[in-house]
Amino acid sequence: MKVYHCRRCGDSWSAPDESEMLWWDKLVSSHSKDESAQMGAFKWLTDHTAYDDQLRKVIAGHIPFESGRCAYCRSALKSKGVVECTRCKSLNFNFSAGG
Repeated sequence: MKVYHCRRCGDSWSAPDESEMLWWDKLVSSHSKDESAQMGAFKWLTDHTAYDDQLRKVIAGHIPFESGRCAYCRSALKSKGVVECTRCKSLNFNFSAGG
């Protein structure tokens, strides 16, 4: 587990290190075509973790609607994985799935 911190919202939380790709792949690809990546992630976290509702909401809210775009300001992100947006400082879980 690793502690993540978002400078934009000020929240901190523990989640698997980004090297645990199976966990992250399942999280970001859990949405159906009719729901957002955030809603799918929230549901997946509900079913597969002991996180409370608030923490599930925080983690899911940091998954971009569209891969490669900040979850908060939609600016282009410079890399994949766990990345901070250079524009708004929001932490993003920018993995291959999304939107």
